Amino acid sequence: MVGREQEVSLLLERWAQVKAGHGHVVLLTGDAGIGKSRLVQVLKDRVAQEPHVRWECRSAEYAQNTALFPLVDLFQRVLQW
Repeated sequence: MVGREQEVSLLLERWAQVKAGHGHVVLLTGDAGIGKSRLVQVLKDRVAQEPHVRWECRSAEYAQNTALFPLVDLFQRVLQW
C-alpha cells in the first residue's frame, strides 16, 4: 500500500483500542477506485491470526435509497433468514 501508511496506522490504532475494550466503528467512504476495499483487506490480513469476529456490511447500488439496507442484509446473512 504505497502512500496509505497513515490510513493503515489509523485502522490498526482503532484495532488496538478495540482489543483494549473500547468499541469502535470505522466507516470508509469515498469515490469508486480510491482503494477502500484494499484498505479493508490490509486490515483483515494484519489481524487474521488474532481471535475476533468480523461482520461486514456493504451497500448496493440498487439499494441506495434504503438507509438500513447494509444492516438488514447483514442480519439476514448472520441469522440465515
